[in-house]
Amino acid sequence: MVAQRRFLPLVGVLVLGLLALAARLVQVQVFEAPVWGREAANLVRSSNVIPYHRGVIRDRNGIVLAQDADLYEVEFEYRSFRRGHALGQVAHARSALELRAVPLTEALEHLEEWAVELVSITPDELAAFARGEALALGGVRVGSSAEPELEQRSQRAADVRWYVGALLGLDERGARALRPEAEDEGRAHSFVELAAERAKKSTKERLLAELGHALTATRTDLAELATLLADDLATIPAQGSAGASSVASLVGALEARRRAVEDQSADLVFESAAGFAPGRLSARALAEDLDLRWIAALLRWDAARAKEWASTRRERWRARLDALVVPRIFARAVVEEEQGRKRASARLLDGLAELYRPRTSTRERGAPPSSWTELDELAVLDELDGLFDGARLPVDERDFRAVLPLNDPELQEASVSEDDPWLDVALATELADAHAIDPEAPANAAEASARWNALAEKRLAAEDPEGIAELARLVHALEARFLAAIDRALLALREEKGGAPLAFAKARLDLALQQEKSLQKDLQSRAVLLRADPDYALVNLIERHPERYRGFEVRETTRRVHPLVDGDAEPFARALLGGVRKPSLEELFAQIRDQRRFDALKYQMLRSADEDEELAGLNARLFRADEWTGGAGVEDYFDPELRGQFGWREVRGLAGRDELTIGEPPIDGKDLDLTLDVELQKAAQAVLEDPELPPQPTDKEWFQNPVGAIVLLTVDGEVLAAASVPSKKGEPIPGRDREREYVRERTLTRPTFNPPGSVFKPFVAAFALDKLGFDASLRFRCTPLKDGDNTGGYGDLHCSAIHHECDLSRALTVSCNCFFAHVGECYTTDELLAMAATFGFGEPTGIRAFGASGRSGLREDWRLPMGAAWRKGVDVPSGKRRFANGLSFVEATPMQVARATAGLATGWLPDVAIVRRVDGVPVPKKGRAVGLSEASLAFVRGAMDRVVTDAEGSAHGKGLDLQKLGFSVAAKTGSADYAAIRKGLDASEVEMTLAAKGSVRKHTWVTGWFPADHPRAVFVIYLHDLLYTSSHTAVYVAAQFLRQEAVKAWLARTLEQERAAEESR
Repeated sequence: MVAQRRFLPLVGVLVLGLLALAARLVQVQVFEAPVWGREAANLVRSSNVIPYHRGVIRDRNGIVLAQDADLYEVEFEYRSFRRGHALGQVAHARSALELRAVPLTEALEHLEEWAVELVSITPDELAAFARGEALALGGVRVGSSAEPELEQRSQRAADVRWYVGALLGLDERGARALRPEAEDEGRAHSFVELAAERAKKSTKERLLAELGHALTATRTDLAELATLLADDLATIPAQGSAGASSVASLVGALEARRRAVEDQSADLVFESAAGFAPGRLSARALAEDLDLRWIAALLRWDAARAKEWASTRRERWRARLDALVVPRIFARAVVEEEQGRKRASARLLDGLAELYRPRTSTRERGAPPSSWTELDELAVLDELDGLFDGARLPVDERDFRAVLPLNDPELQEASVSEDDPWLDVALATELADAHAIDPEAPANAAEASARWNALAEKRLAAEDPEGIAELARLVHALEARFLAAIDRALLALREEKGGAPLAFAKARLDLALQQEKSLQKDLQSRAVLLRADPDYALVNLIERHPERYRGFEVRETTRRVHPLVDGDAEPFARALLGGVRKPSLEELFAQIRDQRRFDALKYQMLRSADEDEELAGLNARLFRADEWTGGAGVEDYFDPELRGQFGWREVRGLAGRDELTIGEPPIDGKDLDLTLDVELQKAAQAVLEDPELPPQPTDKEWFQNPVGAIVLLTVDGEVLAAASVPSKKGEPIPGRDREREYVRERTLTRPTFNPPGSVFKPFVAAFALDKLGFDASLRFRCTPLKDGDNTGGYGDLHCSAIHHECDLSRALTVSCNCFFAHVGECYTTDELLAMAATFGFGEPTGIRAFGASGRSGLREDWRLPMGAAWRKGVDVPSGKRRFANGLSFVEATPMQVARATAGLATGWLPDVAIVRRVDGVPVPKKGRAVGLSEASLAFVRGAMDRVVTDAEGSAHGKGLDLQKLGFSVAAKTGSADYAAIRKGLDASEVEMTLAAKGSVRKHTWVTGWFPADHPRAVFVIYLHDLLYTSSHTAVYVAAQFLRQEAVKAWLARTLEQERAAEESR
């Protein structure tokens, strides 16, 4: 009993406390919800991203090839303009009074007149307006209203009072003078009089004069700004400014931004009330079936402006589907199949089903969509009951099953076919009657299945235009059925209501009205770019006078620049270095789980220290949709190193007080020091762009329209130059392929069939000597296969000349195909593959030094074209003869040939390197021993020396001799059959003559090193699709390149550095 007496009072106090808390919660959540909603709208939680600098790319001598330049951008934020700029204030105050979106251009025309009229209104007049009475405003009379609450008269009056205070320069305390009490005699005085008497301690006349001066200054400021933005205004979409002055053009551009913001605001307010976007309805239904006067009042629109908005929503929704939604559904399906999570066919239908689910069943952002077989209720249709005031569909019209194939129970139950994974997609296409909507769509399920399976066999890519187009056709058909069903339902609801437009239920409107302020605030606060890289005068103007240019802001940013450009103002070595781009859909979807966590943390009101740290880490790691990332070449492959980390800053607080700033500074990307030498790269590119025409006979057309590549490597694998042509799109040569039209990187890739021809013979010879015990003294004949032939032959191979009889040394010197056909017959297929592997053919060159996982860029075509048919072809003697001559069954890139040549010259097969240092840290050099005896290698090297020095050599007397260059060269020429020469009426005389002799089009090569007895660099010349052999084409290009001063200077500098290093030891 004593214990009870002790604790009963405490229990009573606790119960009373809980009851009081419950009562307070009811008061806050129910009766004070609008108040707290306004407080929440005032909550400041702003954040901004601080850009980083992408890493600098330099050549081996420190010359900058690519870097981020600091620059400014001028942005426009409509909310700041509306609230802080006199033109915005006058236009919006007038809009609030007239219930008409008064254009900024019209407000500018009447700026001073309307401003005076606004400040001359009295509190009594404004109060009467709020109650629904008429108001005379200068020459305009705002009529009375029978529905002041629907027309937002009270809120509009409050807006007008606020804008008047802003025009008069009143702070929050001074603005109280414009709100006199009900009994205050000052209510009959104008706002300007009240401000003068009670806030400014001045006179009405003085305040009006100050206002006039300020408005004159506003016009002057706008004119100065328009002059500085004149070049940009021609490209900025503007409202009603065709042929206008620069000021009118500027204001027209601002008006266009205002209209875009208001359209988006109306979209979001509608969606908050309806639960779906306005574009889900037809233009007719939106304009005729729904009562949208409440939206017009919120946005201060008249009926004409509201009708204009309604007429464009469906079109914008359709455009968004095609440009964004359909590609995203497709990309996500492809990515999830690649990640092994779900078949692309099923995920496509899941994504489409998600498009038609009600908002109440939406998933968490980033989570995978539910299965399409679970789609039951449909967006819009199953949300109509309870949406409108007193309107419900008849019971017999509420069943929306099978409106779409996706929610057809029979099709859902029949899924899934193991034999044909695309059958469900195909059946949905047929049931949606896609062909009736678009004749390009499949006519039936069989055709649809065939199309999708054909796409899948080619391997679906996340941004494949064919796949996206096919999916879009299905979506268009689904949309047509969906829209028709919605139209039928809305018309039925109107009939139930007697034909009047449908008014939203009060609870729905209240929800939208609570959210409207924060929605508009958010949209109007989003800045848009006015000018990139403005000049100093513009930046200085806005930065020095921010109070005069409210809404116009200067933002720091960066841009990738290339200090070195070619004669066409294109970046230096563009094909190799690559460029930057925005992240692809595939990349964004691949990181979607981390993005979901980032979003959850970012919008979490309270975060722990650990969560702040996690947020910072995610911010650093994630691609941003607007971030520049590597697009190709070096920029792409080394993107993980070159990319930095954005900094970020977040301010928390309440409207200027109790603010807390947190964040992280940006971290710049790492710098790259490349192996490239700018002067050597320039020399290689210049020679390819403008090759000197050799003596006849030669391919004049090719020399006028060159396609090919040059590689220059140090013997330890560093790329000194890697040039490709064409560097800009050209016209194809008649009778040749179309490669002249394509700008490509050609040292690492094989865009067409690319056999190396006779430059492959030295590798065949060295391996045969060392591993097969081939006798170098063996002699084989090279004689015509039949009388009248002017070339030698063996089996099904022909030589370029008649060499009579050769041993191995002479066969290399004169490049005898017949001899190497015999050598090929000495090999087994596996030995041929082993020989190729010894010199790095059929494997990556090593230029992608950090592996391939998670990286793109510096794409290599390194694989040999092997397969069952290939093996069958090589297994027979004819295949071996061709393989040993570098024809038909073997392909290579110029970089692979260069690497193999370095192995031959030194006995060490280096990994090719394009980067020397990353952030100052050397990249280790790699490679392996060739594994052949020095005697075998020396024999082949001697023969390659004689290719240049011997009178019979295929490169003799072509400009590669010591006397012409100043240094010795060892080399091997090569010509590889590519395609037939054109015949017939369109063929030229040269083509007809060559075709009659049995000649074919060919790629021509030269590979070698210099100095011949002391190798320091390896070179490869590759010319694409010619009529004549290497001895008439590529050799001369090689000589032109090697006699360039940049090459001679590099060699002299290298030898001197070696000499100095030797002496220092």
